[in-house]
Amino acid sequence: MPAHTWHAANGATLPPSTADSFTITAHPITDIWRRDATPEGDVFNAPYIYTTLTPTTFSRLAVTVTVPWRTQFDQGGLLIAFPSSIKGSGNGHGQNWRWIKAGIEMFDGKPALGVVGTDRFSDWSLAPMPGPDADHQREAEFEAVRDGTSLWVYVVVDGERRALREVKWAFLGGEEEVRVGVYAAKPTPDEGAAEAGVEVGFSGLVVEGS
Repeated sequence: MPAHTWHAANGATLPPSTADSFTITAHPITDIWRRDATPEGDVFNAPYIYTTLTPTTFSRLAVTVTVPWRTQFDQGGLLIAFPSSIKGSGNGHGQNWRWIKAGIEMFDGKPALGVVGTDRFSDWSLAPMPGPDADHQREAEFEAVRDGTSLWVYVVVDGERRALREVKWAFLGGEEEVRVGVYAAKPTPDEGAAEAGVEVGFSGLVVEGS
C-alpha cells in the first residue's frame, strides 16, 4: 500500500515524520463533542492530523498517547471521523459528521481512558488508567480495529488488548472518505492562566489499510 499522505486541521502542525514521536498543542476552548443539536452544542475545533481512507480499506489505527495532567477534560488520543457531503449548520464541519475518539482524559482530578462515539449525539465512557499508581499512569497505548461494520477500541497493556468499547454503527455508511489520525483538546481553560494550552505526545502511530 502506498505511503499515507498526512494533513493538518484546526491549527495543528504536521510533524516532520509521523513515524517518530511528536506533539500536538491544543489551545483553550477546543473540543470534539456534540452535546445537542444546536450550533453551540456541536463543537469540532480541536487540532488534529489525519490521513484518509475509505471505510472498506481501513483496518487498524494504533498509537501511544502521553498527556500532561492539568485541568478537567484535558485530553488527546486517536480520532476516526466520517465527514458527510451534506453540510449542516454550526461549526462549519456540518452536523452530519460522525466520529469516534479514544484517548486519555483528565476527569475529577486524575487521568482516565475515555472513548466517545458520536452519531446524532456524543456518548462517552470512561475506564481506569492502567498502572498501579499516578507515577505509572502517564501514558497509554490504544488500538482501533475494524471488525466488519463495527469498530473495536482497545487499550493495550503489556502487549495484551483490553476491550474498551465496540461501536456497532462505525462502518454502516457508504464509501465517503474516513479521516484517521490523532488529536488534542482542551475544553477548560487553566485557572489563572486562561491562554495556556496543553501539549499531547504521540508515538508509534500506525495506520493500516488494504
